[in-house]
Amino acid sequence: MNSRRQFLLASATALGAVAFPAIARAGQASARIVIVGGGVGGATAAKYLKLADPSLQITVIEKNPVYIRPYGSSEVLNAHVTMQDLRVSYDVLRHKHGVAFVFDAAKSLDPVNKTVTTASGKVLGYDKLIVSPGIKLRYDSLPGYSEQLADSLVPSGWIAGAQTALLAKQLQSMRDGGTFVLAAPPNPYRCPPGPYERAALMTEWFSKHNPRAKVIIADPKDS
Repeated sequence: MNSRRQFLLASATALGAVAFPAIARAGQASARIVIVGGGVGGATAAKYLKLADPSLQITVIEKNPVYIRPYGSSEVLNAHVTMQDLRVSYDVLRHKHGVAFVFDAAKSLDPVNKTVTTASGKVLGYDKLIVSPGIKLRYDSLPGYSEQLADSLVPSGWIAGAQTALLAKQLQSMRDGGTFVLAAPPNPYRCPPGPYERAALMTEWFSKHNPRAKVIIADPKDS
């Protein structure tokens, strides 16, 4: 499992230069910071807030006990890395930096009383709140598509996980001379180079293992 250090090095370390210390000064000496989301944004904020002021009580609410990194996940498709390589532990944040974790989903926010309620009913109070939950795919925005279809037959793999593994299996076992069609979304979307990186990686795979295969990109953008 990749270390949390590797994970954070891959993220935008420039966040450490912004005015995080001002958050601590704005509250009490041991201010309570709650962060919703333990992805790149939430984990990076947690680390650098702790480095700026070790007295801060920082709690991250994240439903997944292990983070599956999206960056580099397309390399699973051409077997450069495995799904296991995408797994990132929160151990360094917890044990080295003293960041607390609640492995649950945030259900509601109360900015008046400064509380966050989780799906299991746990209520956490805060002095400052950071909301960094990541993205959620709108499967129903494409007629005929659904999350169930994506999980079982036509995976996007845009959020790294089981769909990534399914997509890799489908592409690597595609019939000789088959066609891989990738639909790139219109702007704006997360990771603009992603569709083209994926197409390039699959072209590499096909050139070695299925040289008669075709890669087609359906793209609504002009450039």
